[in-house]
Amino acid sequence: MYDPNPTWSQIAGLPSGWFPLDTTWITYTAVDADGNPATCIFSVIVSPTLPTLSYGVATFCANTGSANPSSYSPVGGNFSCSDVNLVINSQGTIDLNSSAPGTYTVDYTIAGTCNTMVSANVVILPAANAGSDATLTICSSSAPVDLGTLLSGADAGGTWSSGPVVSAAGSYTYTVSNNCGTDVASFTINVTPILSAGTDNSATICDGSTIDLSTLLSGADAGGVWSSGPVVNAAGSYTYTVSNTCGTDVASFTISVTPILSAGADNSATICAGSTIDLSTLLSGADAGGVWSSGPVVSAAGSYTYTVSNACGTDVASFTISVTPILSAGADNSATICAGSTIDLAPLSAARMPVAFGAAVLW
Repeated sequence: MYDPNPTWSQIAGLPSGWFPLDTTWITYTAVDADGNPATCIFSVIVSPTLPTLSYGVATFCANTGSANPSSYSPVGGNFSCSDVNLVINSQGTIDLNSSAPGTYTVDYTIAGTCNTMVSANVVILPAANAGSDATLTICSSSAPVDLGTLLSGADAGGTWSSGPVVSAAGSYTYTVSNNCGTDVASFTINVTPILSAGTDNSATICDGSTIDLSTLLSGADAGGVWSSGPVVNAAGSYTYTVSNTCGTDVASFTISVTPILSAGADNSATICAGSTIDLSTLLSGADAGGVWSSGPVVSAAGSYTYTVSNACGTDVASFTISVTPILSAGADNSATICAGSTIDLAPLSAARMPVAFGAAVLW
């Protein structure tokens, strides 16, 4: 008859509990309710092999992908790290892009009655970081710039291609290197010139003409703005202004207009012999300040001129003076003739005074 609850007793081998390495044989007997005995022999094998874990060189660079265990045993265990800054999955793969640089302990645990665990150290080195690129624009009159002030998030101890205090436009680099490689940041310096409107100037033009103010510029930067013009014909003050982010400069230009002088209309006059005439009384529409060829008070017949002149030209007016003589009938005279005779009076007159040409003698 089958007895489901026999009486067991160990008759050989070590008692249950801790067993030494190697194989231990244990013998048990079982006696049922009817007193029938049975013997059972089995072995307990304790393996000396503990779990193993290795990540090879165990030193990695940040931002280089992932790192896997180079070896581990037995399979089937669980990988973990108590530091949350290390991103690792249950297969032991470390995310080097997401993990922070540092030294970590990775545990590999084999579940079971003994729950054995082995650990390995992993070091993640920071990648070289020169920081962000940058651009700066300065004025040509500005103080030199320290490129170090443009660094952002960069590792210290890097090397500058030039400087770091510079004043010239150009491209500069900052280079940092470590066991994980080299990183370079570029810095562009732009220099804006101080603009010049040039020197002030002036010019005189003739009335009715024009002038291009840009021809008066001297040492000026292009691209400026004129207050008017630049082609003008009126007298006045004009400005040329240049401006950028570094300031404004203004040059002034004074334009004077010289009038076109007129000597007036030609004229003529007739005077009596022995009298005089002031030629200036014959001027009509003339500008003052001219020069007479003679006079202006004259008594002789002839042609006279009045000339006005300036930088814009010369004008001449002509004046013709005629002189009318004072006529004479001669001296009074007398003669005696006989009654019934005649006398020619002409000899009495001609002897005294010739008759002027064109004059009429009345008897």
